[in-house]
Amino acid sequence: MGQYVKGVTELAPHLAVMTVKIIAMATRASERFLFKRAAASLAFAVGALALAPAPARADEGLFKSLFEAAGFATPEPKPLDFVVKARDGKPDDYIPIYQPPGEPPSVVDKPAMVEATRAALESGVKAHDALRAAFPPAAKAVADAKAAAAAKGKKKKIPDDPAAQ
Repeated sequence: MGQYVKGVTELAPHLAVMTVKIIAMATRASERFLFKRAAASLAFAVGALALAPAPARADEGLFKSLFEAAGFATPEPKPLDFVVKARDGKPDDYIPIYQPPGEPPSVVDKPAMVEATRAALESGVKAHDALRAAFPPAAKAVADAKAAAAAKGKKKKIPDDPAAQ
């Protein structure tokens, strides 16, 4: 049986080509309907015979083995030696989709730690204000900004009633 299966699987691509040729001849022929029907059924039977004894491997499906037998699919090549050595053999950790990752653990600050952080930030602000005041272009920019704000507040108000002018 094994030799028969091997022989048929080697001939399967040739039988498939012959099946296509028979169907093409039957459709082109100007013979009677009966000849076309007989040729089509014969072609179908030959094609089914060519594909039927193809054994299905356990790791692949039936269609994959049938297409390989017919020559429409290729077998998966075995990985090279360095690839096999690089793999540790353990399956990768499965990460389910649409699941948010766990939050990292956090420690709640005590009030004393919050006050120490606030004091450190305020001392940094004061130090930067002192640096900014000592830098002449920055001092001029601050003075200009204050003058612009004061001038904006002193602008003339336009009366709402045009007849009052």
